[in-house]
Amino acid sequence: MKEIGAARDFKNIGYSLIEFLVNPLLTIMATPLLLKLLGAELYGSWVLMVSLVAILSVTNLGVSNAVVKYGSAYLERSDLASFNRVLRFTMALCLLIGSLTTLALFLLGPHLLFLFQNASAETGGQIVTAARILGAVVGVKIVTSVYSAVCMAHHRYDVLNKTNMLVNVGTTVCSVVLIYAGMKLVGLVVLMLVMSVIAAAFQYSFGRRLNRGLNFWPKWDREAARTVFGYGIYSWLQVISSVIYTQADRIIISSILGPAALGVYSVCMQLASKLHEIPGAAGAFLFPKFSSLRETAQTERLRSVYAIANKVVVLAVTSLSVPMFLYAESILSVWIDPDFSRDAAPILRLLIIGVASGTIGIVPFYFLNGTEYVKLNTKINFAQSGLTLLGTLGLVPFAGLAGTAFSRMLGLPIGIAVRWFIELRLLGIGWKLLFTTLAPALLLFALSGGWIAWIGGPQVGGLASLLFQLGIAALGVLLLMGLILFGGGMSAKLRNLRNREREETV
Repeated sequence: MKEIGAARDFKNIGYSLIEFLVNPLLTIMATPLLLKLLGAELYGSWVLMVSLVAILSVTNLGVSNAVVKYGSAYLERSDLASFNRVLRFTMALCLLIGSLTTLALFLLGPHLLFLFQNASAETGGQIVTAARILGAVVGVKIVTSVYSAVCMAHHRYDVLNKTNMLVNVGTTVCSVVLIYAGMKLVGLVVLMLVMSVIAAAFQYSFGRRLNRGLNFWPKWDREAARTVFGYGIYSWLQVISSVIYTQADRIIISSILGPAALGVYSVCMQLASKLHEIPGAAGAFLFPKFSSLRETAQTERLRSVYAIANKVVVLAVTSLSVPMFLYAESILSVWIDPDFSRDAAPILRLLIIGVASGTIGIVPFYFLNGTEYVKLNTKINFAQSGLTLLGTLGLVPFAGLAGTAFSRMLGLPIGIAVRWFIELRLLGIGWKLLFTTLAPALLLFALSGGWIAWIGGPQVGGLASLLFQLGIAALGVLLLMGLILFGGGMSAKLRNLRNREREETV
């Protein structure tokens, strides 16, 4: 694992994993309470509000990603003047966009009701008020993206993860307290605004401490604009495609099936989405890592980091997804209630397969962006997101919530083709890596599905027993996949060690 890099890389991975283990744990604890206290309709409306924030945040045109891309390269060359030009222009642009977005959403708030199909009159009134406040949340997050980008350009993902973790813990705890106190949708959106401002203050402070030579004062600069938009426009299109992939399903479900159905879907998706979020967040450091390796022409190390990263992602995803797939009914029964589990378990299983299949593109995404293939990556992301969107639009009216799960599986062939292109055409690795990472995972899911179809999934009644059995299953998958993925490399190293010992003896 030494090829992955210096100690900071492992620190970044560690804090990313901690954040995305703590946050799901809080979500698991809070969701049953929120669902019970708010009801399915208000809970689904809240979920859609959160999705709207994510969707509208793409109005920053992707320029903050240009700060990460060029900032990390400028820091490698100690070119602080160029970094400041890009930073100040990005700051000016994001302040303008954030202000316009805040004003637009305040004025258009009443016109968003069509997204909340079949919502009651009382819920509709809360939606209008909450939507007006939501614009300020979006504006703050757009500006905050610049502060976050500065930390990422310095490879300080650990700082961001610590900040996000504290803010998310505070938001979750305060949400439950507010609802117990009688606050509903409007109170939750106000809380989101307050916590967004706190996160912005933290990240700005950290950015200033990381590099005292940086200038955050906004300034329009034509040269910086060409640099930022030259990369940022493609990065922005990637963000749009990502939002389509992750958030459009919620809009479609709410507008066709209603917020109550969205509430059921979001509960299942909260579990399934972690299969992508955890390795995706932990691997975010790979973007500047690949960029730096390419900048310094370290081709062999680039191949090694790419191969190890793919194996680690597959190892993590299978260790999480296969046990979750097997115990879906028991998880929902213990977490929510048995009645909810009977209807939702099939949806959860389908979503697990759909989300897990999408993780094949995590490492290729960072690789292509970091090695100057951003245009190609943008086209790939739009193709995958377009398939998912069309699949959701076509399947939800006929298959209900299951249609969204099936639509997520449509991008797998594209993901396989992208890996083939990178590994055979760009890196010259050959077929072995693709086969050894994909085939065992597919076989495990096939065997698990056959077991469930034959005798049904494991039934566990208590929380302690469920956690124990999930842990045993995850450990078993981890050991098996670890042996398959890394056993060959370990055997080769042992053989080389023995050969050297024999040569020294002779």
